[in-house]
Amino acid sequence: MWLKRRFALVASIGLLVAIGVVGWQMNSAAQRTAEDIHRQDTANLSRTVANLGSQYLLLSASELAHYSNVHSFSLRAGDPGDQRLLKDFRSKAAFFPHGAALADLQGNILNVDADEPGLPAADDPGYASLREGLTAGQPGFSSVMTVRGVPLTAAGVPVIVGGQPRGVLVGYTKAVGSHLQAYTDRFAGAGETGAIVDSRGVFAAVSDIKRIAAPVEPAVRAAIANATPMEPVAVEYDRDGRKMVAFVVTGLPGGWAIYSSRTLSDFYGPIRSGNFKSDITLLGMILIAGVALSAMNHRAEMTRRRGEERFAALVKNGSDVVTLLDANGRITYDSPSVRRVLGFPPDARLGLEAASVLHPDDQSEARALFRRALQAPDTVHRMQGRVRRAGGAYEWVDLSVTNHLGNPAIGAIVVNAREITESRRLQERMRYLALHDALTGLPNRRLFKDRLTESLRPDPARPHLRSLLFVDLDEFKPVNDRYGHDAGDELLCQVSSRLIRRLRPSDTLARIGGDEFVILLDPIVDRDEATTVADRLLAALAEPYRVAGHDVRIGGSIGVSIARPGQDPDEMLRSADSAMYRAKQDGGLRYELCELTS
Repeated sequence: MWLKRRFALVASIGLLVAIGVVGWQMNSAAQRTAEDIHRQDTANLSRTVANLGSQYLLLSASELAHYSNVHSFSLRAGDPGDQRLLKDFRSKAAFFPHGAALADLQGNILNVDADEPGLPAADDPGYASLREGLTAGQPGFSSVMTVRGVPLTAAGVPVIVGGQPRGVLVGYTKAVGSHLQAYTDRFAGAGETGAIVDSRGVFAAVSDIKRIAAPVEPAVRAAIANATPMEPVAVEYDRDGRKMVAFVVTGLPGGWAIYSSRTLSDFYGPIRSGNFKSDITLLGMILIAGVALSAMNHRAEMTRRRGEERFAALVKNGSDVVTLLDANGRITYDSPSVRRVLGFPPDARLGLEAASVLHPDDQSEARALFRRALQAPDTVHRMQGRVRRAGGAYEWVDLSVTNHLGNPAIGAIVVNAREITESRRLQERMRYLALHDALTGLPNRRLFKDRLTESLRPDPARPHLRSLLFVDLDEFKPVNDRYGHDAGDELLCQVSSRLIRRLRPSDTLARIGGDEFVILLDPIVDRDEATTVADRLLAALAEPYRVAGHDVRIGGSIGVSIARPGQDPDEMLRSADSAMYRAKQDGGLRYELCELTS
């Protein structure tokens, strides 16, 4: 009997120990899964912040490019007119209030306008990355430069004269108090340091303002040097005796990078503290040999429920919608945040095919992505698409899809959906600005060239003639010089409106520089139709304008080129340009014709 009791006791203790070991392993697996999800969510957020940071930097450069495109600089050292233009730019600039400068292509400063303490010397090493960007045909961004203890950053764009870069327009801003500094304050969470790092590994903007112009930690610098652009990297390191974790994303313009850091205890605290309590509970259960198996089972169940509640709290309070799919692509779970983001109760979409909740134009891509996820477990697959809200409208989201069907702790395909509608709107705006003249809203040279090339593409169904009209304004410069650049801009807008009203919807009007416009007439019947339009436009241009409270008159010289499908668009543009110059040399206010229909 004693042996039986001893055997039962030993067996009970052994079973208790076995259950405890299994429980510890399950709890550890749940912790690792929660930490993996937390790291992936933080990486996705870092990538989104980096994309917005890139768009911010490009938007600041577009402010310089727009001013350079609509104003003419002499690029002569000390020129008073250039000095006035620099002052005018600073008075209007949103991103570069500290100063502006003109430089030649060798980096020599031609003219400056700046507040105290002035601007960095022309040989400052911080200009190296700015020059590299310009050499690559992109806007240039400097690293942090210090003038009398004041950290500055700069951006530069080429000044185009006659279709070629002749100089550089550079804008400067103080790092402390900049828009970029305010941006880091917004994306840094509680207890977190958010920063933007320049190409030399120096803080250009940081939520801890005392660290501006200071170098990043060596471990973070090494991670930045080895990172793949726009792929978040997590790095752990020591700072002032504390264990830290930082997420860095490289690939921003100018070689800049996004950086966010916090202590390891803050980053993993909510997850690991709960897991530690569970481990202590399991250890206590193992040491209490006399606890009944039923009590052990009850305690294990309570521990499991606490783990589920912790995970549910993380999902509920997150900014993303977390959706679980079965192997057939049907929704089995929506996180509570679906109500806040999309307006649906958490159980409203259960059982639906995931692709069916997207915009019809995005469903084919989503189904293809789902098939790829099935074939490649534990790999993150990404796309952007439009998801339907409860009211029927659509929101742009960034989707991250990972196949965890083989993970016992999850057993589903996990979809993280982050709302990016505002980011998409900014992207569309940037795309529009890249193809349109900022002053008049007309297509620019790039968009016009695309339409001209497409129009001249051989097509048996459209064998008719096309005509290109190259319009250069006569007597525009005296108006611009007498009444100022604002009056000149107003006059260009009025000219654009007049020309548009005298063209057909199928025609294309574009502004390709200063006071030059081009028009594609597609189709035309014969040369008489093209010259009739030219006469009509000349008459419209000659009518008086009301500009800055004054009546002014200008005119135009027009070169008319006629071609058939299959002919070279560049040759058609050159012939119209040449014909326009002949018209101008003959006194202007007329047109000249050049036919390429042989």
